[in-house]
Amino acid sequence: PNFSNQRIIEPYTPIDYTIVDIKTKTKTGFFVNLGMSRNIGKAFFINIDLNYSYHNYSVEIKSVTNMANGEQLNSTIVTAKEKLIKADLPLSFSYSLRSGNINYVFRLGGMVSYITGVTLQPGRVQGEDIDITSSSNINISENRQELYYAAFAGLGFEYKIPRGFLVIDLRYYYGFQNMV
Repeated sequence: PNFSNQRIIEPYTPIDYTIVDIKTKTKTGFFVNLGMSRNIGKAFFINIDLNYSYHNYSVEIKSVTNMANGEQLNSTIVTAKEKLIKADLPLSFSYSLRSGNINYVFRLGGMVSYITGVTLQPGRVQGEDIDITSSSNINISENRQELYYAAFAGLGFEYKIPRGFLVIDLRYYYGFQNMV
């Protein structure tokens, strides 16, 4: 899930000659999972996991103000890089369909997440010749919800190997509240 993709409304008035370009990026992070599964029927399972993840996001807002004749008057680039760390506890029910050495797994469940830390590094470039003004990381944990709730659906593949399974699990998460 992308917890920090900010919703930003572009400013506009009939006499405003400012052009705003907004770019958001989800960057690489990491994810560690420990899970258990228990049979509750021939092909039905109840699953509980413990996840720990680290997420990186960035947003860049570039605004260029032009005069009425089109000549550039001012330009500003504002950046923000956010790092979010969280622990998740998903609980799900799954159905497994076996075909040879491969199990196809269909999953539905819910999840509660605890946000353990969030930092933001802001930056700004004023004009084209002025260096970037940036700040050190700012702790913004108090500006985020401490607990986050979500539902998810997933599709997975389990391949039987000599001492267990090799698992690929794809999930779609739907958050019930805004993170901020």
